[in-house]
Amino acid sequence: MKHVWIRRYRAWGVAFAIATVAACSSVPGTRPASPERATVVASHRADVSPLVAHDSRGAGPGMTYSVGVQDADGPSVAAALQARYASAVTACPGGLPAVSCSGVLMRATVRGAYRVWNPNPVSRTPRGVPFSWLRRDAAFSGMVFNYTNGFIVVPYQTALGLPGRYTALEVQCVYAYDADTYNRTTGLRDGCSPHDTENRTNTAPCQSQDIFNADQWLRRFKVAADRYTMQCGFRVSAGTPDAAAVFMALPAIRAALPNEMWLHDELMVATWAQNDPRVPVEAFFFLAGSAVGLAEARANQADFQAVTGHWVPVIQLTLPTSPNGPASFTYTP
Repeated sequence: MKHVWIRRYRAWGVAFAIATVAACSSVPGTRPASPERATVVASHRADVSPLVAHDSRGAGPGMTYSVGVQDADGPSVAAALQARYASAVTACPGGLPAVSCSGVLMRATVRGAYRVWNPNPVSRTPRGVPFSWLRRDAAFSGMVFNYTNGFIVVPYQTALGLPGRYTALEVQCVYAYDADTYNRTTGLRDGCSPHDTENRTNTAPCQSQDIFNADQWLRRFKVAADRYTMQCGFRVSAGTPDAAAVFMALPAIRAALPNEMWLHDELMVATWAQNDPRVPVEAFFFLAGSAVGLAEARANQADFQAVTGHWVPVIQLTLPTSPNGPASFTYTP
C-alpha cells in the first residue's frame, strides 16, 4: 500500500536495551474461549537509533524514523521491531519498566463487532485491556486462541515524548502467563484482581502477598494444576515501588519454566477512549504462513487509514520456536 506520508521527527536519545527469552515448546493446555479473549496480542520493545526512511516520493537519507513512530517507512518499522525484540534492557530512562521502551507490545485480534484498535466496548474488565509482550528473553510460540493477526503499539516512552501525536498506553500489571483475565473482574475491574474462582490468598496481586521477584513467585506457583488461574500478577503502574525491578520477574519466571513457552504472557493496559484519534498503533501484524491473518491485517490497515488518516505498515511476524530463539518482523507491502 502507498505511504500516505512520512513525518519528520528529531531523534531523541532514549536508550533501549535487550533481553534474552527463555521458554521451551510443549503441548498447550485447553481453556474455554471467551469474548474478551477475542482480541489479545503480544509485546515488543525498542532500542535503536533513528533509522533512515524512504517513501514513494523519494525521501532519502535526510528523513529519519524514530523508533516506534507511525507514518514511517515499512522496512524501518520492521527493523525497529526487530531491534526491540533483541533488546535486553532491564529498565527504561527515568526508571520505567522495560516494557516502556523495549520488546513488542501487541494485541491479537479478530475482525468483528468493533474496530480492532478500540477496547472491547462490552469488556468484563472495563478498566483494563489484555496484551502480550514479546522479547527474546520472554519468548512464546503461540498467540492466544491461536489467533493469527493483531496490532502492535508504539512504546509508552516514545508516545510520552509525542503527546500531540499519541496517547501513551500504560501497562498496569503483568502476568508471566495467560491469566484468564476475562475472569478477574473484582476490585478495580482492570484485570489485575484475584481470579474469580480462587481465593485472594492465591491469586491477588503479587505484591499484596509479599511476592516481589521471580524466586518468590516460583516458590508459590512453579507447580500449578491450572496455570491460567493459579498465578498472581505484578503491579507495575505509575507509583508502584521498584516497578522496573518488579517487571523483570516476568522474563525470569519464563526462563525458569521453559516447557511452558507455548503459553504467552499477559499484560493489562489501562483502557483508552473509544475511537481515540491518537491511538498509538505502530503496525498491524499477521503470523507467517496465515493467509487469513494477512487478509485481516490488510483490512484493518485500510480501515485504520480511512478512519484516522494515518498509514501504518503490515508486518509479517514469525514467532520463536525455542527459548531465546529468533523471531522475525518483515514488512509486507
